[in-house]
Amino acid sequence: MKTTFTNKLLLSVGVAALAMSAGTAHAQTTEPVTASVIVLNAITVTEVDPLDFGTVAVISHNVNTATLTINPLTDALTTATTGAPATFAIVDNTNASAASLTIEDAAPSANLNYTINNVVNPIAGAQAFTLNGWQVSYNLGAAVARTAGTPFQHVFIDTPDTIDIGANLVTQTAVALYADATYAGSFDLVVSY
Repeated sequence: MKTTFTNKLLLSVGVAALAMSAGTAHAQTTEPVTASVIVLNAITVTEVDPLDFGTVAVISHNVNTATLTINPLTDALTTATTGAPATFAIVDNTNASAASLTIEDAAPSANLNYTINNVVNPIAGAQAFTLNGWQVSYNLGAAVARTAGTPFQHVFIDTPDTIDIGANLVTQTAVALYADATYAGSFDLVVSY
């Protein structure tokens, strides 16, 4: 009988342990969930107006320089000189304009990086002017001095944002006499996240 009692006791303990470990039975199912993202890093930059200093008469000098400045907000032209006889005289400012560009398709409130880059001075034949003294206005805000090749940041507000860029056109002392011609140059506005 002892064996039977021990067997019953072991069987009872085993059933109790099995009942405690089994717990409550639940139905189970698995549903796979898709994770995705659309990446749109493209930013659209469009030139609305080129940087145009109008039509001028200019006298160069081997020591002194003359400067023609275009305001990014008003397109107004002003002249300055480091000394005679170097000078600019405005002949026709009808088409004078600061560079104006629109920025679109960026993420709202994104902090965008801007760089004025790859400046090519206006040239005709072997004669050239120097572009410098960059002034930038963002969405018609106050003009801020910028240096070509040095990145600056601004928060993208809404489509489209505008950026207006003025600059100085400076005579070069190596040019004895500027010939009548159209002097063409360029620069890049690099915009990125």
